[in-house]
Amino acid sequence: MPNVPNNSIDQNCRVLTHDPAAQIPPAYEGLVTNAQFLAIKETVSNYSKLFRMRLRAKTGLESNLEGRAAVGLSLSNDVPPSLEDLIQKITHPVLRLKRLQPAIQATLLESVRYEELLFDGIPGAGEILKLTDGDARTFHDYIEQLRRITHILGEICLVEKLKEIDEDCFGAYFIDTRKISIYWIPIAIFAQSIGISIEHLTKVTLIHELAHGFTHVGRDINGKFWDTRAFTKSEPMLIEGLAQYYTAVLTKEMSNIDEQNSLHDAYKMLLKHQPPNYHGHVAWLEFDDKLIGEAIRFALLEARQRDVPFSYDNFTDLIVGNLKRLRGNA
Repeated sequence: MPNVPNNSIDQNCRVLTHDPAAQIPPAYEGLVTNAQFLAIKETVSNYSKLFRMRLRAKTGLESNLEGRAAVGLSLSNDVPPSLEDLIQKITHPVLRLKRLQPAIQATLLESVRYEELLFDGIPGAGEILKLTDGDARTFHDYIEQLRRITHILGEICLVEKLKEIDEDCFGAYFIDTRKISIYWIPIAIFAQSIGISIEHLTKVTLIHELAHGFTHVGRDINGKFWDTRAFTKSEPMLIEGLAQYYTAVLTKEMSNIDEQNSLHDAYKMLLKHQPPNYHGHVAWLEFDDKLIGEAIRFALLEARQRDVPFSYDNFTDLIVGNLKRLRGNA
């Protein structure tokens, strides 16, 4: 989400110059690891250029000025205050247990399988292993404890709280400095709870923030720009809608290339936990028209020519009008 300047960001940074690998804040020790940071860093490094190229093709806009990237990009070990508060409300032991939930669930399933084999599935196994009725009860009690633990962990809905935070939790685009900051600590903490990989959450976040940058500073073929002051006053649902639309489109394209590792599924999984302002683009997607991309692109060009703040509804009206013209209905 477009944000205010952050003095902790290297103002001269164009790519990954900020390396917080050895700078895990004390509050997050034991919650994140160096390996997670490196996975996020590698993902950003490997995909940022590709995503910029695809966004340039989709938007018809250019984010480079005189051969240099107009939108800087870095990793940050900052945690947005809204997320910081959420994490602090959940004690570290509970959060660590929540992160172990998949492993505990796997242990439970394996234990049930062994119980069935040892006491019922293989006739005579208990006799050979000298298992008694007491052993069977102990094993059963152990399984019941695992079931109780997994049930309690299932009741802890950490990610549901994300819907209450009406800002980008895993990255930010800073309008005044034209910088993107990827928050690796929240990505590392929440990816598993959301149910997607760290790499996929990083990619979805990166596309979203780059889309903010393109729709803000991108210039069209006539060299026209958004008026920054006007753009910052546009309705949040519109600003997030544009970033979300291009995130949806790019993740779907990439998933079509690699169906076994669906980035679009990750986008949809994250969308379930995002607040209403992040769902405005869904109505645009429901037009289900091959011309919708062009209609949105033309709406962007028209909006920047007016140099005034736009509401979500007014921008949607532009999209609908463009669709009619493109279909030859007007």
